[in-house]
Amino acid sequence: MSIPPTFLSLAQRFPEQVAAALTHFVVELESGRDLSYLIKMAGVDPDQCEPGQFDTLARAAKVLHENETYQVLCLSTAHLTESDKDLLQCLSDDPEEWMYMARKPGFFVKLYSDELGLNKVPGDTDQLQKIVDAAFLAGYRMLEFDRDADALDGFEVYEQ
Repeated sequence: MSIPPTFLSLAQRFPEQVAAALTHFVVELESGRDLSYLIKMAGVDPDQCEPGQFDTLARAAKVLHENETYQVLCLSTAHLTESDKDLLQCLSDDPEEWMYMARKPGFFVKLYSDELGLNKVPGDTDQLQKIVDAAFLAGYRMLEFDRDADALDGFEVYEQ
């Protein structure tokens, strides 16, 4: 059974609550209680539903809860000035800096702080800091700048 993306999104944002709800649901299901009303509310055909499917979801919720997970925002390198590209390349080459990684199509930038404004790229432009802050506020904890990714509305584009 594949895990629906909506579930993964909720599980990443509320791992303890999702794991508890699924554990409760599995216990209730195994007890023989009629839970078809819950299954119908979830939009699942009760005749196609097996207890093992919910065990899979419960295990996935537990893994998400026990391991650090975070969302990555993928956006075009066209949002980077040449100065920002040079800076990210320099930071990626520095063995003391481990929050930046260069690759042929772009860069990864890990947002290391859980507080707005503390995820600073030393020497960055206002544009790059605007992207970092917006991504942080939207719940992302890593940026992937990729030359083949889409440009996002609301941010300057420096190359086509």
